[in-house]
Amino acid sequence: MALSKTKYKQAEVNELIAKAEKELNSKIRELTEENKRLTLEIESFKAREQEISNAIEDAEKHSQKLKQEADAQYAMVMESLSNFSKRWQTFIGLIKQKYPLYKGVGESEKIKEKIDGIILSNAGGKEKIDCVSQTINENLEGAPFNPQAKIREYIAATSDNGFNLQEVLNPGKLELEDLCKELGLIEEN
Repeated sequence: MALSKTKYKQAEVNELIAKAEKELNSKIRELTEENKRLTLEIESFKAREQEISNAIEDAEKHSQKLKQEADAQYAMVMESLSNFSKRWQTFIGLIKQKYPLYKGVGESEKIKEKIDGIILSNAGGKEKIDCVSQTINENLEGAPFNPQAKIREYIAATSDNGFNLQEVLNPGKLELEDLCKELGLIEEN
């Protein structure tokens, strides 16, 4: 392999150097511009990354705060349910004492025991509240509330007192003078 040697004149060398310098300077300017553009892009990405990081931190703090508030609210509701259960037991006791033959008292005691079991369970606040609500709703379904039917049931159970509800509801023709005599407001002649 033979090398060919070419001799250049000083002017040609200077011209080649100037041409190479011009190309290099152009390339340097081009690379410098691209470097500036990429540096700005990186700074923009870093700023966005910081904004995203701050937003995530804020969201986590907010979610923690909401969770604490929800837990506190569930705790208050559970305390309220516990107090309600105690008052319910007292009320059931009074009803049982006053109306010992009324079958609703036993049913109410069973419902209260279910609710107490839920309250004392290890379930979370929301689950407990949902279970209590479901238990109450399940036991409220059924026949609509009919006070006259309830009164009739009670009277039938305690009918030895001679009380006739039909006579009270439909007294027939009333004479004021007879009523006043029965009540002792006027004397019989």
